[in-house]
Amino acid sequence: MLRNGVDLDLFKVTDRDRSRAELGFRRRTLGSVGGLIERKGHHHVIRALASLPDTDLVIVGDGPERGALERLATRTGVADRVRFLGAVDQQRLRDVLQWA
Repeated sequence: MLRNGVDLDLFKVTDRDRSRAELGFRRRTLGSVGGLIERKGHHHVIRALASLPDTDLVIVGDGPERGALERLATRTGVADRVRFLGAVDQQRLRDVLQWA
């Protein structure tokens, strides 16, 4: 069994506009998915967001670095454009990724 495989029956584009509306995405939105640990690199995306006006970021996952990532978002002036969704089930993750 491949741990990091993707269920292509579940993760396929169906209704992007509906998903964006349900999640409140109004403009370009980046997504970062994975455990909130340093090696996953969420901190790089948060820093990059400072150079991307009119862009939001949604982070899906939980872990010990969440507080540090929230503080980084505040320090870099992008906290109002970063949403932490925490851990979500596969159905919800599919909905979040619809806007990509």
